[in-house]
Amino acid sequence: MVKTTTTYKMSMQLLKLQVTNAEQLVYDNGLLILTVLGGVKLEGLDRMRVTLKLELPDSPRPPLRHNLDLYNDNQLEKLIELIKFIYRTQC
Repeated sequence: MVKTTTTYKMSMQLLKLQVTNAEQLVYDNGLLILTVLGGVKLEGLDRMRVTLKLELPDSPRPPLRHNLDLYNDNQLEKLIELIKFIYRTQC
């Protein structure tokens, strides 16, 4: 297993994708922490079912866990709307 951390610099913000643990991929852009729990399975790639954990840094709200198939547009759109709703109520 290769342990790496990839860092991308975009505009003034430092964005990070942590891939040191294949079972827990973490993306943190400063506004939202998104974790892929259990990693991404390489068998059965006609579906890309994942469990996402979404959390706002320094928020009293508990993290949101959501199962979805990343190839399913409807599920993705619903998740995006849910994230927008939660983020709006936090600000």
